[in-house]
Order: sequence, then C-alpha cells, then structure tokens
Amino acid sequence: MADADITITGGKVDTRTVGAATDEHRQVVVLGSPTTAANVVEVGPEGNLFVVPRGGTRANVGQYYEDAALTAADVLLTPTGRSIAYAAPATGQYVVSAGKTFRLQQMQVSITAASTTAAAVRVRLRVNPAGAVALGSPIQASWRIGSLSVGTQAANYTHPTEIYPFPEGMEFPAGTGIGVSAFSTTAASHTLDISLLGYEY
Repeated sequence: MADADITITGGKVDTRTVGAATDEHRQVVVLGSPTTAANVVEVGPEGNLFVVPRGGTRANVGQYYEDAALTAADVLLTPTGRSIAYAAPATGQYVVSAGKTFRLQQMQVSITAASTTAAAVRVRLRVNPAGAVALGSPIQASWRIGSLSVGTQAANYTHPTEIYPFPEGMEFPAGTGIGVSAFSTTAASHTLDISLLGYEY
C-alpha cells in the first residue's frame, strides 16, 4: 500500500504503511494542518498510545518563592524568581507567553515554623485568565499543610517538603496569570518555600 492522503474536514490524515506486505495492517498516522508542516503529532502504538508533539518547542517553566513570610491574612505571594527555558530568572507574577499553552505538572511546598507553635498554613493556587494574577483571582486549588493538630514543635523547624503532582497536567492558555496566595492558620508567623514546575509548548 503506497502513501496516501485522506482529506477530512478541517485537516488531513496521512497514513504510511509499516513493514512488509504481510503486516501492512500496521499503520503510522500523522495528524496535522494541511497548510503547514509545523506542529504535527505522530500517533503510534508502542505498548501504550502516546501523542508526542513535533515541530514545535517546549520550554521548561519554574516559578519559585523563597522565605515567603505569612500572617493570619491571605496575601498574594511575590515570586522570588521565574525561569522559562532555563533563562536567567525574571521577577513578577507569571503570565503564560503569547501563542503558548502552559502545562503545570507539580507544586512543591515546604514550611518553616517561626516558633514552637505548631505551624499550619493554607496555600491557594490562583489563576487569572485575563492577565496578571491578583489576590481576588479565582482559586484553582487549595491545600492546608504543616502540623494540622494543635501542639508544639522545635522552633524554626522545617517540615519535609510536600509534593503535589498533577499526573495529567493542568493546562492554561496564553495570557493566563498564575500565582499563589497563602496565610497562617495558627498564631505564629511562618515562612514558606514554594516551586511551581511545568512547561510551555
């Protein structure tokens, strides 16, 4: 069977035979726009079904917060830095680059107690679909971390880092602002270290 194009509404399916005539039932399917060779995906059964982007670029994104001081009031945290594609860290709230989609894959959080009062904090992931995130932006997710029961601990104790993975990723379109707000749910003022990890494509 020779290579052939099958025209469909809104796109094109290009099938190519793999192997000798005895196993021509195995096909490679390439999906993409009929007007450009960029940003096509190849679908091939290799144990599981994977869709792998081709023809575009994927840039790792990391936004991090270090020693963020908390109070009893919910506040929007100011990032210590942000890096896209391993570039030098930039400051300010992260907004997804024009023409890109951001896939958030993981959030890491650690808390350091300010005293012997049990440290417990509320962390909120906020998203603004129309630009830079603000304290009033919609809450996408919320976590309570630290010592969740009343008690005491060693002063300046740093809790083990909590890792919150998103196995399928959380995707946000271009122009979306992404940030974090947090507050202490116990009497003492504690500090947080947070990393948001993902990539733009």
